[in-house]
Amino acid sequence: FIGTVAMWWLYFRFGHGRAAHRIEHEETPGALARQAFTYAHIPILAGIIVHAVAVEFMFSHPHETGDFGVAAAVLGGSGLF
Repeated sequence: FIGTVAMWWLYFRFGHGRAAHRIEHEETPGALARQAFTYAHIPILAGIIVHAVAVEFMFSHPHETGDFGVAAAVLGGSGLF
């Protein structure tokens, strides 16, 4: 839950404002906005999905110690996001 809230907060607190400022001050704001809304969300969504896989594994196996795959999913999902 904390990871999900943290991603939401990061996106709306920092990412959204920075992107809007950059698009507003671009020579061709329409082209940059189209590219941003089309392609910039792909790694964000991939990060959310990878994070969700890690959380699902941790909840379905609460008494097992994590391995490299779980650690990679947790850190990789956050990094992609």
